[in-house]
Amino acid sequence: MIATGSDAVSLPGLDIDEKRIITSTGALELSKVPEHLVLVGGGVIGLEMGSVWKRLGAKVTVVEFTDAIAAGADIEVAKTFRRSLEQQGLTFRMKSKVLGVDKNGEKLTVNVQDIVKNSTDKVSWLAHN
Repeated sequence: MIATGSDAVSLPGLDIDEKRIITSTGALELSKVPEHLVLVGGGVIGLEMGSVWKRLGAKVTVVEFTDAIAAGADIEVAKTFRRSLEQQGLTFRMKSKVLGVDKNGEKLTVNVQDIVKNSTDKVSWLAHN
């Protein structure tokens, strides 16, 4: 999922197809609970969708470029919000960016770079359409 606000922004290496790589609008139209959602960005709309799908059984990983979620929110509110989401089971990868997505049949692999350590790793799962 690309969670960039009410209007999705296309990012290099992420081809939105609204089936496996979706926007927040596509998240409203999923016909079943996904195994794993990777939210690109820690904006309020994407986090709300992530919270809903987590409560329905999906694993949710948030990849956020900055060190805080909910840009523009009061810093204490954002910290409290993050703690609440972590208690729900959302996982956060802060100060990280998505370099792209590799598609191999049903398997999707998101390439993530930690911008502080300048290290990369992968978040993988099987996509079930």
